[in-house]
Amino acid sequence: MTNPLAGLIRAYPNRSSRPVTGHFSSGTARNLVRISRYSSSVFASPAKKSSDSDSEIPVGIGSKRVFRRDGFALLSAAVLMGVILATGVVMLNYAFSSRQAAKTFESEVFATQTAEAGIYKALFCMNTSSGGNCGGQYGENYAGESDIAIGNGKVTTTVTTNGTEKTVTAVGYTGAGKQETVKVTVSASPPTADAAFDYALEVGDGGVFISNNAEVRSGPIYSHSSINCGNNAKLDGPVYVSAANGLVDNCTLYGDIHADRITNNKMNSHDVYWKTTSSGNNNVGHSYSSQNTPPQQGLPSVDLPFWHAAAEAGGTIAGDYTAPTGSHLGPKVITGNLTLTNNAIVTLDGPVWVQGTITLSNNAQLNLNPSYGVNSTVVMADGVISISNNAQINGSGHLKSFILVHSSSDNTDAAIDISNNAAGAIFYAPYGGISISNNATVTAVAARKVSLSNNCIIDYSTTYHDASDIRLAATPSGDWRFVPNGWRSIP
Repeated sequence: MTNPLAGLIRAYPNRSSRPVTGHFSSGTARNLVRISRYSSSVFASPAKKSSDSDSEIPVGIGSKRVFRRDGFALLSAAVLMGVILATGVVMLNYAFSSRQAAKTFESEVFATQTAEAGIYKALFCMNTSSGGNCGGQYGENYAGESDIAIGNGKVTTTVTTNGTEKTVTAVGYTGAGKQETVKVTVSASPPTADAAFDYALEVGDGGVFISNNAEVRSGPIYSHSSINCGNNAKLDGPVYVSAANGLVDNCTLYGDIHADRITNNKMNSHDVYWKTTSSGNNNVGHSYSSQNTPPQQGLPSVDLPFWHAAAEAGGTIAGDYTAPTGSHLGPKVITGNLTLTNNAIVTLDGPVWVQGTITLSNNAQLNLNPSYGVNSTVVMADGVISISNNAQINGSGHLKSFILVHSSSDNTDAAIDISNNAAGAIFYAPYGGISISNNATVTAVAARKVSLSNNCIIDYSTTYHDASDIRLAATPSGDWRFVPNGWRSIP
């Protein structure tokens, strides 16, 4: 049997393992007695447990410390494994979600592209003259189609009318059932640019000279220079002269006059508004003195770079060009001179920019394509323009449709010369003069300087009541086009 003291020595490894010899203190002796009793009890009856608290001994303390260290290690490992497992689950879930999001986005893009393809097909069918690829319907009667196959998807289109515009709705579907809706607004009216000719006659600082029964009918007149009349010249509308010390002299008026100086006019019971001088006027309604000079206004604004670009879009004719009868002209740039003569009848299909001169004579006609409807367009020359001998320039046939004839020449006598029964159009020479004579009749005139004589007429009355209505267009109406900002996706 093993010595019970050996257990004590092993339980306290810091103690000496040498045999116990020598003398003990009284306390040490008592401890040894207790150990002896405990050993005898254990070896006598191993299953019986002593009830004497003094017999307890700190055997196994080292084992408890080992157990605690092992428990903490196991707990830490479990926590770490839990964190790793949770992180893995999160990462897998993220990867799965990202994959699903990518597939959803891909389906949305495909459905949207399918819907947009349907929009373009609908626009094609609305403008085509055959319904072979449009479900049997085309042009104005096209109302859309159902389940048009496009790649792995399909699209259904509907067309509804709202006044002069139409709304095209396309619903695109993917094979997986995803759908997207696109709507667009389209119009048959071309893009337009407004040009305000608010006066029958509008003149800059070059002066106005009217004589020999020349007449301005039923339209207001504005000038930034004096107006000098003679030989029964008639002005049928209010007159405004904004030049300091400006004069209106020797005219027959059928409207009021506003100018610093007003002299020798036949007023026909109309009023005069003057600042410094009013004398020699006949049959004045009321006279108002010390009035302010009318405010200065600029000549009409026309966006020449825009219209030059619109003409260039139709190509170029190099050198001089004489248009034959029955031909169509525009949009086009002509690098030389343009001539229409000897009964030639030419249809204008768009803006024309002539980099030389323009001559119309001997019963020639330049007529705007009827498809322009209410719209108008522009003919421009860098050089002078001559219209004579019964030549005519006409709009589309609509009362508000005109051809605006523009010269960039600075010839102050006649950047534009109109004579001998020539008729039509609105004429504009912002840097030069316009001369109208010998029974010529036009609609409206604006220039730096103007001369009217010999029974010529500016007729602003029957066809041109509201100058703000004029709409200059680069192309005729008829083709359906997307309206700016009219394209939208519907969630």
